[in-house]
Amino acid sequence: MMRMRSMAATASLGALVAAGPGFTGGAGLSVPAGMQGGVIDQGAFRITRGSAGTPEVENFRISRGGGGQIVATGQLSAGTRRVVSRLVTDSVGSPLEYQLTLFENGTRVAEVKAGASAGRLSTMTTNRRGDESDKDYPLGRDHAIILDDDLVHLLYFSSLSSRTGPIRVISPHAARAGAFTISAHGLEPVEVGGQSVTATHLSLTNGPDTRDFWVDEDGRVLRVETSSGLKAVRDELPRKR
Repeated sequence: MMRMRSMAATASLGALVAAGPGFTGGAGLSVPAGMQGGVIDQGAFRITRGSAGTPEVENFRISRGGGGQIVATGQLSAGTRRVVSRLVTDSVGSPLEYQLTLFENGTRVAEVKAGASAGRLSTMTTNRRGDESDKDYPLGRDHAIILDDDLVHLLYFSSLSSRTGPIRVISPHAARAGAFTISAHGLEPVEVGGQSVTATHLSLTNGPDTRDFWVDEDGRVLRVETSSGLKAVRDELPRKR
């Protein structure tokens, strides 16, 4: 069994919320006292993956915390599978702390914790047997964000610093990282909650791995389509700010 070595980010990891089976979604997503601030975005995505499979629902909330930090909490429900997450970033979306927990039939089967320190993101993954493994990712010179294949609301952070250019994407749950390019494709009509609205079409690309997404004027994600066959659309338009 691999054991976690001492991490410079241990103190940051200790501040993460341990999300249990009672975690609630939507407006009930829990944000710790002292981290609460103005709500940037909250809502729900309806998600399908390919032509088959059970429709999924992702509830999320993104808020401003203290010191310019941004806190994003999310919960994905897909049949007997549930994923809960909490991400803390700086003001431009670079990760500071992250926690993701995967449940099957109400039982915790995997957990990922991550903390940033000295230009690196250090992660610890625990499986259902309690085995632990760790991995470090350099954050690099380009803007760096955390994305997870299960969660679409995290795309909000990809365009927070810049709408175009190089971006480093780290996926702690999948234990991979890569250099992506974010590109803008102009304004396009999209339908959300039975309403047609004009949104900015962006794409995040690394070779054949492409994620197209459409955002409103405040950068809030309205629709997502990926090269793996995922499609996600919000239940309703975000509230006007």
